[in-house]
Amino acid sequence: IESNKDKIIVTDKNGVTQKIALLDDMDDEEEIADNEDNDDEDDDDDDGTKWYRYMLTFASDLNPGKYTLSYIAGNTEYKGTFWFEADDFEKTAAAAEKVKEEFFEKTFEILPEGKENTWYAYKQLSKKVSEYAGEEYYADVFGGCDEKYIEIDGKTGLNVTIRVQAGEGDVAKDITGMVYFTFTKKKTEVKEPEMHHKTQTSIVVKAEDGQEYICCEEGTEENAINWDDAIAATEQDDFGFIEFSGLKTENKYVIYTRNTEQADEVKKSDEITLSDAKLPIICLAKTDNTNISLKEATLVAEGDSFYIEVPYTVSVQDYGKTPEGYRTSGEATAICTKTDSDPVDVAFVGLPDSGIARVWFEKELSAGNYTIHLEYKYVCEEDKDIENPEKLTASDPITYIVTFTVKDTENK
Repeated sequence: IESNKDKIIVTDKNGVTQKIALLDDMDDEEEIADNEDNDDEDDDDDDGTKWYRYMLTFASDLNPGKYTLSYIAGNTEYKGTFWFEADDFEKTAAAAEKVKEEFFEKTFEILPEGKENTWYAYKQLSKKVSEYAGEEYYADVFGGCDEKYIEIDGKTGLNVTIRVQAGEGDVAKDITGMVYFTFTKKKTEVKEPEMHHKTQTSIVVKAEDGQEYICCEEGTEENAINWDDAIAATEQDDFGFIEFSGLKTENKYVIYTRNTEQADEVKKSDEITLSDAKLPIICLAKTDNTNISLKEATLVAEGDSFYIEVPYTVSVQDYGKTPEGYRTSGEATAICTKTDSDPVDVAFVGLPDSGIARVWFEKELSAGNYTIHLEYKYVCEEDKDIENPEKLTASDPITYIVTFTVKDTENK
């Protein structure tokens, strides 16, 4: 562009040209160290295309809306657009203030490798900044990285710029400040992916804290992995697992994993082959509490039968795909005994609501102390309204020990 602002034309949605007062070269060597090892990866494309950064200062404030920027060099016209909403500045400024308070003048622990390589510290900080912003807004370390650390009052740090963008449009704010580092962090051990279940179309692995996982077709090279598609251990289900679903039967797969913080060590599973010999679905169930005390139970009469309600806790999960004509649901059976007496006949057990079991009796219970062994399973069965639909698979059973007392109704 040769720092010639007259070659740049910016127009609003109505085609009105916006006057440019100043054009500043943001790639000045005083601002970004010209260090081959520490160059900003964003300055160059993979094909070697070099990008340059300039700052335009307009003669007057722009109104919210969409703008077109064009630049003509010889016979080539370069064109782009930018836009912003009225509240983009306020949102971005507020987000930038949060980032500033979280990172500037703060000290972060990184691996010893960073002591001799400022680029390593730069990348670790970039990851922390991005994770802090999350899905709420964009924030990342911006610009180049100094070749040497700055020593201030016995602390080792870098002067960094963080770019923040929180609005709907293209408004961004760059904030600059000191960030300090210590180099005492221990390397996170990466455990190999451990497969716990597989169905015809899915693979289920155990999630290890601090790791992320991705499923690839067998033969995929490590350098071809798109880690943006990885699933972090923080997304594990109630059973501590991560499922890769929608896979192709008879295909071969490999699970890769790496540590999420350093992202510097990768391990992979053995080859996993999916087969239609496996079930299409797997059902699991678990609970943290199998001992339930109802104390004095309320016996409810309905028609010629009686029931008590038993609250229970359970977590269920299924992996794979429910076949057509089937459904997943909970089912329960019960055995009831009275202290110092014969067993009590249980008619059936219903599950009318989540976390509630109704144990039905054909006869009213007499006064005394009772124990119910309530057995629960999470099943995949035929989707038919019949007494005993055919079951495809079921979880391991959970047995709840339910104790309760029935008072003498004759004295009430």
